[in-house]
Order: sequence, then C-alpha cells, then structure tokens
Amino acid sequence: MHERVRAPRKGYIMETLKRVKLSEISVIHLNAGNDRNGNPRRVFVLNHPKHGTLCAIDEGYSGVDALRELLPVMSVAELRELKTAVTGRIPTTVAHYRDCLKYTVKNMTAEYLIVPV
Repeated sequence: MHERVRAPRKGYIMETLKRVKLSEISVIHLNAGNDRNGNPRRVFVLNHPKHGTLCAIDEGYSGVDALRELLPVMSVAELRELKTAVTGRIPTTVAHYRDCLKYTVKNMTAEYLIVPV
C-alpha cells in the first residue's frame, strides 16, 4: 500500500539548510553496491534531529565531492566541515537506495512523492 505525500519544495530544503546549525546535521553514506553495469549506487543522506531528512545527494563517481551540490547554500569552509561528518559506508538495499533518490535536490521539484505505508 502506498500513500501520496507532499514532497518538500527545493526552496524549502535550501532555506532549512541555511537556518540549521551545521554541527546538528548528520551525513549518512549509504551503499547499495553496483548495478549490473558496474555503476555505483551510493547516496549521502543529510539528516537533522528536528527537521528529519533534509535531502539526499547521489554520489555517482564523485565520491565525497558530490556534496558540492550544496555550495549555493554553504560556504567552502562549511562544506569541508560537513565532509568530515560523513559516516562510513552503511550497506543498504537497492529499494532503499531508490527511495533515497526521491529526496535528491534535483527531484525536489516534484509536487508529490509516492511512499510505502
């Protein structure tokens, strides 16, 4: 069974990132292995204790430098600090990886997300 929930707007996420303390954000690095073509399926998920999941950033081949997507709302010094907060890779399932991709900054413009209940 699935439920339609309103997706957070891209602007809302960026505004929230500007308002919260950087030290309160935890960055979780999830690893779902590689697909059959050898492409990595890894994602960084930014969480805040009060606001929940702020966004997710697909790593691709960039590694920790994929966090540069946040440069419009963070300074370079803040980005360096955030990179040090990244956890080790945590194994996850492909289904969970795909769910996380719904929260990528690029996909935040969708009005609704379909999430399992």
